[in-house]
Amino acid sequence: MTDHTDSGDRIVVGVDGSDASRAALRWAAQQARRLGAEVVAVHAWTPATLAPYACVRGRPTPAAQRERAAQLLADAVRATFGPPHRPHGTSRPGGR
Repeated sequence: MTDHTDSGDRIVVGVDGSDASRAALRWAAQQARRLGAEVVAVHAWTPATLAPYACVRGRPTPAAQRERAAQLLADAVRATFGPPHRPHGTSRPGGR
C-alpha cells in the first residue's frame, strides 16, 4: 500500500462540465480530506480549427477559447462545491 503522508499528494480530476465529472470532483474532495491531499481540477480542450476559407467572423479567437474553457471549469467547480468556493484548477489546450 502507498503511504500518503507526503504533503505534496494530489488528486487530479478531469472536468468537462458533465454530471459525471462533478461526481468525480465530489469523490476526489472526500478522498483528499481522508488522505490529506490536494484536489486539482483539470479541463483539457482542443483549439477550434476551421477551414482556411471559413469566414473569419465565425472563428473564435484563441483568447476567447481559453476564456470559455476556464469558465467551464470554474462553473463546474462552483456547481459542485457552491458559490463561495474559489476554483483551484487549470484549463489547458490538448494535443491532437
